[in-house]
Amino acid sequence: MRVVVLSTCDAIGSYIIEQLTAVRPETKVVKPTWDASDRGIADAVRSCARAPARSLRRAYLDRRSSGCERELASLLFPAGRKPPVRYAKVPSRLLNADHGVALLRSLEPEVLVLCGCPILKQPLLAVPTKATVNVHFGIAPEYRGEDAVLHALRRRDSAHVGVTLHHVDLGVDTGRLLARGRPALDPADDEAVALAKCAALAAPLLREYLAAVEHDDVPGVAQPPGGRTYRYADRRAWHDLQLWLNRRLGRTPAQPSERISRYFDVTVANAASPSAPSPIESPRPMTATEARPGPRWDPRCPPPAA
Repeated sequence: MRVVVLSTCDAIGSYIIEQLTAVRPETKVVKPTWDASDRGIADAVRSCARAPARSLRRAYLDRRSSGCERELASLLFPAGRKPPVRYAKVPSRLLNADHGVALLRSLEPEVLVLCGCPILKQPLLAVPTKATVNVHFGIAPEYRGEDAVLHALRRRDSAHVGVTLHHVDLGVDTGRLLARGRPALDPADDEAVALAKCAALAAPLLREYLAAVEHDDVPGVAQPPGGRTYRYADRRAWHDLQLWLNRRLGRTPAQPSERISRYFDVTVANAASPSAPSPIESPRPMTATEARPGPRWDPRCPPPAA
């Protein structure tokens, strides 16, 4: 089955790609890129006219994001270096244009996997012949959009810290659910540690789904109503202070068990991949929710092998 991953190839994206290509080496990767020419004249004018407070906020958030990325890289790749990823580049401004559609068509994907990329429009979504799925770091529908794990942590909502695998539609993280994973959490876990634990659940769930969809259609289940979609602009500096205080005071509830919910037949997936069994196993084949005592992976130790 031809699989294409569309990802910015950050630490989490590189980890997902590494785990996926270990069992599907034929997987292709497309990386959207940004440069100064991606910003229009209106954006440049707004940037120059931006109030100093907003400029400082953006500078803080950019620095905080870089710090989190470095911590994630050290957790997911303890050897100290992300593995090289071979990819085709496409400017982000051309991703949904004819150029991006032609590039994707040339790869002839049956399944398109999204892991940290811009919003896609219908012409791109129509290219894969089987499905387009997204690896969303957050529990949908309660936490959709950007920085979903942070917002759940700062609200002390440990039950909704996790990862969601879902079909992609024209909304933001609103497609039909395929699987959800909630890691075991310690009250002292920061955003990067929580994200690393979520990544360790996402990789085997994605492998299981691909094994299942290779042999049968996987429609998933509709998301229940409700929830909230967060934007990048919704993140504030005081959110990090709020999370820090929660951790220092031990106010974030612990999650002693990781929980996995699948909305596809995992027995088909495991039978299809006997050489690479998932480290998450469940005796129940369909819409099964599994609770396992204790964390499967401590991010201070090397991550699990593919």
